Amino acid sequence: AIKQGGESVARTLMNDHRVDINIRTNTGLTPLHAAAQEGKKDIARNLLGDSRLDLSLTSHNGSTPLHEAICYRHTDLARILLTDPRIDVNQANQDGDTALHYAARDWEVVGARCLLEDPRVDPNALNNSPWTPLHVAVLNMREEVVKVLLE
Repeated sequence: AIKQGGESVARTLMNDHRVDINIRTNTGLTPLHAAAQEGKKDIARNLLGDSRLDLSLTSHNGSTPLHEAICYRHTDLARILLTDPRIDVNQANQDGDTALHYAARDWEVVGARCLLEDPRVDPNALNNSPWTPLHVAVLNMREEVVKVLLE
């Protein structure tokens, strides 16, 4: 329902306590991942406000909703996720990439700034390569992201 734009249907389902709000797709995505990919801020807020939400669930490649929000350039949604103290802002996927690594790789200057505004974000986190977000930005020739990371 979230991916198809049926926000009212999604809200109805979320309000029914018989519905599993942590249901996963065949790639491991949860409704919160889908909301992050689609930039559905109201749905994300509703899910975050539901005590049944399991924030430890990742996709099969280990991505979190924060990874997805940054990857799909939904910075406003990333900001919503960052307001939740339960979110592990430095959680890495199976390649060791944090959301900041994604921003560095994808030339996501606004996303990088958004993440770096949160004092919990580690700009020196190493992925499995082992590279920091700065290494990733340099290797991918993301000059603007390099500048943000060096600020």
